[in-house]
Amino acid sequence: MRGSIPAATAAHASLPHRAVLVPLLGVLALCGACAPRARAEIAPAPPSSQSAPAAPGGKAAPPSAKKPSTSASETTAAPSTQQRVVRALDPDAGTDPCGGYAFDGVTLGTTQASLAPTLPLVPLSHEEGMIEGFEGRIFGFRAARPGRVDDVQLGFTPGDAPVVGYIYARILVAETDAWPRTLFDRLGSPKNARIGEWIWWDMRCGTTLRLTQIETLGGGSGLSYNLEVRHTLKPAE
Repeated sequence: MRGSIPAATAAHASLPHRAVLVPLLGVLALCGACAPRARAEIAPAPPSSQSAPAAPGGKAAPPSAKKPSTSASETTAAPSTQQRVVRALDPDAGTDPCGGYAFDGVTLGTTQASLAPTLPLVPLSHEEGMIEGFEGRIFGFRAARPGRVDDVQLGFTPGDAPVVGYIYARILVAETDAWPRTLFDRLGSPKNARIGEWIWWDMRCGTTLRLTQIETLGGGSGLSYNLEVRHTLKPAE
């Protein structure tokens, strides 16, 4: 990135398994109202076909609450993929102010060695990587649960003990899944917001998180987001 956040576009925001994303939308349509984790508050993200209402002060409002369906068929469907996946997670509900900037259990500064035993990290080519400035050091993995699929890329720092320096994720989520409401609940009001884009940062953590809603490829019923986590740029002295 070298000081800037990459622009998210529907045409260029797909992750390494682009050919799998469109079929996954059909799966999301089947499991759109699947129950999320029991501890998460049930609430939807804003529909992609509508603009989010403006909140006081000119900021875009977070996703509004909506009661999900609980039929039996909606609690069993799950994404189908040949790639080994881990479970998609909501933000940790703890009190650590920096904990909300983790995504699927990964935070900036985490060593690659500590992630390798638990995440199916796959090295990505230059064409597949979406993180500028980390070419040759980008690894991807997939996380999923009924109603949500995350394709995640991690940019690692150079050296003998690389650590996570950038997180990029493409998230496909059913309207009734708890995420991204759980993200708003954990981080509070964004520091900067406009329709379809929300940005948080915390100088104590040295971290910035940007969430962008994008148009869903193929016109499926799921909602699509790009999420980026990077180190906060310090003002020039």
